[in-house]
Parts: sequence; C-alpha cells; structure tokens
Amino acid sequence: HGQGGIGGLVARVMGPVLFLLFMLEDFLFAYSKLMDKLQVPLLVVVIAMHTIFLLQAYRKFRRFSKLRNRIQGLVKDLVDRKATDVLTHCLANINVATLMEVCTQETMDHLVRGAIQF
Repeated sequence: HGQGGIGGLVARVMGPVLFLLFMLEDFLFAYSKLMDKLQVPLLVVVIAMHTIFLLQAYRKFRRFSKLRNRIQGLVKDLVDRKATDVLTHCLANINVATLMEVCTQETMDHLVRGAIQF
C-alpha cells in the first residue's frame, strides 16, 4: 500500500531533490561568490532531509519489529497448543521462504521443534 503523510512525501521526493541539490552544488562551485552565500542553507537542507529519512527508517524498523514479534507469538501459540490443522493450513497458504526471511531464528526453531513433536 502507499505511504501517506509527510513521510510518504519525503520518501517519494528525497531522491530527486537530492539530485537537484547536488547539481546545484556543482553549479555553485563555478561561481564562488554565490557559493559563499548558499553553502550553509544548502547544508542545512541536506542535513534536514537526511534526518527525516533516518527517522522514517527508524519508524519502519520499529513497525517491522512489532509485526515480527507478533508473528513469533502466533507461531509459538500454535505450536504450544498443538494446533496442527491450523498450522498446516497456514503453512499451505503462505510463502514459507518469506516467513523464514521475516521471522527470527527463534521462531523458526520453535516451528521446526513443533513439527518434529507432531
């Protein structure tokens, strides 16, 4: 799904704006008087954009971590309750390679141990 709000706007605009800023910087090297006036404002804009980008990345990481922990809890609960029908149905309807990619090693170990016990 698409990203909304200011973070989504920054994510879509960050690359082109940085490209234009770096082009402007190259242009300003040819005109040293103008460079002296615009160097600090351009630096502030670049630092602000990177700060916003890092905050967005941190928020995504936190959201991903919460979802990964939720998956881990669901898998643990299914294995502990020996819900073989539900677990079989889930594993048949998802991409197991993707599950292995997004889950922790602990989740996969729990899933394998549960499969061995069944």
